[in-house]
Amino acid sequence: MLKPECVLKLKEQFKSEIMAYNSYKMIVNMTSDGYLKEALDEVMYDEYLHAKFIRSYLIENNAYDPMQNEELEKMFAAILSD
Repeated sequence: MLKPECVLKLKEQFKSEIMAYNSYKMIVNMTSDGYLKEALDEVMYDEYLHAKFIRSYLIENNAYDPMQNEELEKMFAAILSD
């Protein structure tokens, strides 16, 4: 059983991972530097994996309900459609 404070921190981290992904994506869209784009694509993939793990872990431990977190789910779905 996860402690409530742990659940809260993991939910915050899930959101942080999504926000970081989106920040890097914005930079990728702003630059024409191919090297930077490649590097940030890798970083973005890591952020996605982090978010995916945290989300799955919380769901498996009955600590996160996607139906009750519509805004986060929309942001996560946008990453999946990239």
